[in-house]
Amino acid sequence: ATKDLLLAATKVGNRLVAVGEFGHVVYSDDMGATWVQAAKVPTQVTLTSVYFVNDKVGFAGGHDSTVLRTDDGGVNWTLAYHDVKAQSPIMSVYFEDANHGFAMGAFAFVIETTDGGKTWNQRKLVEGSDLDSHLNMVFGEKSGTVLVAAEFGSVFRSTDKGKTFQEIKTGYEGSFWGGLALSDGSALIFGMRGNVYRSTDDGVTWAKVNSGTD
Repeated sequence: ATKDLLLAATKVGNRLVAVGEFGHVVYSDDMGATWVQAAKVPTQVTLTSVYFVNDKVGFAGGHDSTVLRTDDGGVNWTLAYHDVKAQSPIMSVYFEDANHGFAMGAFAFVIETTDGGKTWNQRKLVEGSDLDSHLNMVFGEKSGTVLVAAEFGSVFRSTDKGKTFQEIKTGYEGSFWGGLALSDGSALIFGMRGNVYRSTDDGVTWAKVNSGTD
């Protein structure tokens, strides 16, 4: 793990957990001064995302439609979902609560669980659509609204806990790679060429912010 790419990290309690290539998971209990490699990870696919429901239960997503689960804060992991035939990398995992969560990724691939990751069902993000763009980041706002940062300048928004999503056009044509909910209730999305957009109305409209970089 010291020689390979790490792609995502999160803070849970006093622990930092990072995931990356070859199924590597590492964690730190001293704010990053030292790191320990996870004891058991049942895959060698590239892991792209990590999300914790609480200080013990967490999920990591990765290539080959893989989702892993931990019940001990990231020390040991089990396989929660795997569909090599789908060939769709999971790019983001998000849980609304301990039971209800999503894993999303390339070519509009979406799976949803209502039992804490024991079972998953594949679904369309927008029912009846032929959407095939990459869904790069799903996250929740302070209000409970769920947002998805995607390709082609699109953000998908749900106010009913993910039952339905509406596509919001930001006016940007490139890809959004990530999103962030802020404590004041606003949200940021960010992507190619230094583009950052901000919403102060629960994701309905977005305005470009000067990021100082391209």
